[in-house]
Amino acid sequence: TIDTVVSVGRQWLLNMSTRPFGAGDVSLKGGGPMPGHTTGHRLGKNIDLRPMRSDGQEAPVTWQDPVYDRGATQLLVNNFRAASNCSRILFNDPQITGVTAFPGHDNHLHVEMLR
Repeated sequence: TIDTVVSVGRQWLLNMSTRPFGAGDVSLKGGGPMPGHTTGHRLGKNIDLRPMRSDGQEAPVTWQDPVYDRGATQLLVNNFRAASNCSRILFNDPQITGVTAFPGHDNHLHVEMLR
């Protein structure tokens, strides 16, 4: 999972220059249920990503906010979907392709890895 994030991050920097993406929850040390999560995060094969913003701030955003950057978020999804071990991405923006809607995923993308 971390190797994939690093690899996608390198590719992202080539395409997006100074606009970093935000990565968050992976799993607890030693695994097990992670408080506040109903989807994965038990084995280190899931990671949460922040949707992109159009104002350059590194702050929370939902897909309904005016500063949400759908184009950059789609590019982020495309980069992760191109990774050989990405199995699914949960996110609720109905205009983003390559994602599955799931309750509670308006403000982050939940990326699931095979290994």
